[in-house]
Parts: sequence; structure tokens; C-alpha cells
Amino acid sequence: MGSLEKLIILMLDGEKKELKCPFNPTTITYDKGMEVTITPQPNSDVPKIETKGGSPGKLTFNLLLDGTLPDAKSVKESVESLGKLLKIGTYPDTAADGSSADVNRPPYCKVSWGKYIFFEKALLSSLKVSYTLFLPDGTPIRAKADVSFEQISKETPGQNPTSRSEARKTWLVVEGETLDWIAYKEFGDPAKWRHIAETNNLKNPRTLRPGQLLKIVPLP
Repeated sequence: MGSLEKLIILMLDGEKKELKCPFNPTTITYDKGMEVTITPQPNSDVPKIETKGGSPGKLTFNLLLDGTLPDAKSVKESVESLGKLLKIGTYPDTAADGSSADVNRPPYCKVSWGKYIFFEKALLSSLKVSYTLFLPDGTPIRAKADVSFEQISKETPGQNPTSRSEARKTWLVVEGETLDWIAYKEFGDPAKWRHIAETNNLKNPRTLRPGQLLKIVPLP
């Protein structure tokens, strides 16, 4: 019988650290859906259904972080390592057409367990930590971390050749971000969200989704 394999979260950008889970999760949930529009039709009990494409695959599980074991990382260190997967930095992305652009996003990561690869390329979209055991001085020594990963396509969608020369960078949307917040971070003015919406032909600026790639073009 071989040795027990551990679930590994490998950071693909920046520090490129390998996070080996001390305790394997007992349950892993995979969720994927299809975005559809349902329109009722006059004088018919069958609506019109239009598909907009598949939503990103989502992987959800929880991790036990125990700093009381010999040679174990402290809970603080483990939480900080997971938190780095949510920290936005500037990383290069290669589009399907071979062009490269700097993208403001968290680092990509790979999620695998032994020979089984859950996601070759993903983003940590959610992290929730519950501290369950403390030292008398308040230092947490045991915790449970609930994590969710959003699957990312191996290739970033290419830019329109007619607009490639004017695009300076792209922005990869993560959970909780809004268009006015992105406008504030890029242009210092949340009111410039319309400029980003028009550049990306967004019909409904309120429906940004994690993993969505936005072109950021300088203000006219």
C-alpha cells in the first residue's frame, strides 16, 4: 500500500508556493451550471430558452488547521498562506491569440490530490475561517477553513484585434467586486464605471461574475 497522498493547492503565480493540506477533506463538492434566459411566449406554455454558455466550475471543501500537532504550521501561518491566494497583484496573462497583457488579479492556482487534478487552473473565490481552539493568551491553535475555487479557462479570451492597440491592461473580476469599485481603483473616480462598461459592451453592469475578464482602456 502506498503512502497517504495529501490534497495540494499549488500557487501558479508570484511565490509559486505549494500548500499541502495537513488533513484531507472528507467531502469535496463540485458545482457547475449553464447560464440561460427563459422568456415566456404568448399563447404558449413552452417558454423560449436561450443559453449564454456554461458558468465556471466551482469546487468547495473545508480544511482543518491544527497547530497543536508536532511540526505543524501555526494556524496564523496557514491562514496567511491561504489569504495570499486572494491578494490582488499584477501578473502576465497570455491570450488565445498569443498576445500578452498584465492583469490585476489574485494568483492562479492548481488544486490536486495525488494523481487526480480537480482544477488545472483556478482562483480562490471565497475563504471563511472559523477559529475553534485558543491558548490562554488568545492565540488561535485550531481552526476550520471553508474554501471555494472557481475554474479558469486554460486560455484567456483573446482581445478584439481592432482594439488591442488601445488596451493597456485587463482586469480579472473576483467575487464581491463592482464596476464602480474597479473604476475607482483604475481611474480614481467611481463615476468612470460607464467607460469600462462601454469598452466591454456590458449590457448589465451589475452582473459581474468571478473570472470575468475586463479590458481597461485609458480615458479619452
